[in-house]
Amino acid sequence: MREGWGHGSYTTSGCVGRAVDAYLIGQVVPARGARCPAVDVSS
Repeated sequence: MREGWGHGSYTTSGCVGRAVDAYLIGQVVPARGARCPAVDVSS
């Protein structure tokens, strides 16, 4: 689902955070093909 490198992205990507929250709280699975853009965390 997430485009980018590294492991954890829950706290660095609002897109991933919303998808994870939706699943954990409401058992809502992201749509097929859903993607979250890479987030530059180098700064």
